[in-house]
Amino acid sequence: MYTLTELRNKVKRRVGQLRATTSSSTESEVGNIFANNAIDDAINAGRKHIMVTILDADMWGRHEWLITTVLNTEEYSLDKHCLRVDGVVYDVTAVTGARNSNSYQAMDVKDLLGETSAIDDTYNAPSITNPKYRLTNKGLKIIVSTDGSVTAGKYILVEGIHDIIDLAEVDDDSDLPDVLDELVIEWAVYVVCQPVLPNLATIAQQNYYLKAKTLNEQFMLRRRS
Repeated sequence: MYTLTELRNKVKRRVGQLRATTSSSTESEVGNIFANNAIDDAINAGRKHIMVTILDADMWGRHEWLITTVLNTEEYSLDKHCLRVDGVVYDVTAVTGARNSNSYQAMDVKDLLGETSAIDDTYNAPSITNPKYRLTNKGLKIIVSTDGSVTAGKYILVEGIHDIIDLAEVDDDSDLPDVLDELVIEWAVYVVCQPVLPNLATIAQQNYYLKAKTLNEQFMLRRRS
């Protein structure tokens, strides 16, 4: 695992290597595109990107949320930014989140249009035995009625993938293994170079997808074995 400082330096070094292979210019930093804050942002973008492009990378971001409903409140914020929801179960057991005889798997309505369509559908209207949900910019919306009413004190289990913590907040790289760090570096180089060094950005992007393809193939072989 690399610290933030090590990752930042590796991004700078990688840019220097790419520049040396494509021009006679020196390997020194040029302008504000290599400012530490810009590189930190690019590293964060890289960490988000691997979570959705590398087959088994999501195991480092897998998370469960247990929400307690509030009377007539449909939207609930999550303590971590949710990249993907894999399942929502309404009315689970408190504390443990275990399913019981009162539990029902909620269906994703995707967006506001889907929510409206479900509410207007006599045969698919949301209820406590036919719960719905959708991700919103505020968190997660739970829909268990056609009029917005929600019973207080019910527990809802949310299973999904959360966003990796921003590197700008801590000086470490969480639990990501080195092989994923290398991909983060390539994507960060792509992001930071894109505005003013598009040729280098293209090379970094190609490098990322070549390495990602190889890693995904390895993950697929591991799954079959």
